[in-house]
Amino acid sequence: MTLVTDLPLLLPITALLPLTAILLVAQENPYQTLVLRGILGAVAALIYALLGAADVALTEALVGTLLSTTLLRGGSAVVDGAAARLCRSRSRAQ
Repeated sequence: MTLVTDLPLLLPITALLPLTAILLVAQENPYQTLVLRGILGAVAALIYALLGAADVALTEALVGTLLSTTLLRGGSAVVDGAAARLCRSRSRAQ
C-alpha cells in the first residue's frame, strides 16, 4: 500500500478524525463522549493499519481505545456512586 495509489481510500477515513473530534468536544453527555472517544481511537488505529504501521495500530487499539475507555467508564461509575451517596446523606441530615 502506498500513499499515492491509495489516497482515495485514505482520504475519507482520515476525514473522520477531525469530524469525530469536533463531535467529541461538543458532547455534554459523558457516556456519549466515551463512545465517541472509542470511535476516534478505532479510526486512528484503522488509519495506522492502512499505512502499514501495524505495531502503532495495535497499541492505539489496545491502549488508546480499549484501556482509556474502560478506565474512564470505571471512574465515572465511581464518581456517580459517590455523588448518589452524598445526596442521600445530605437528605437524611435535613
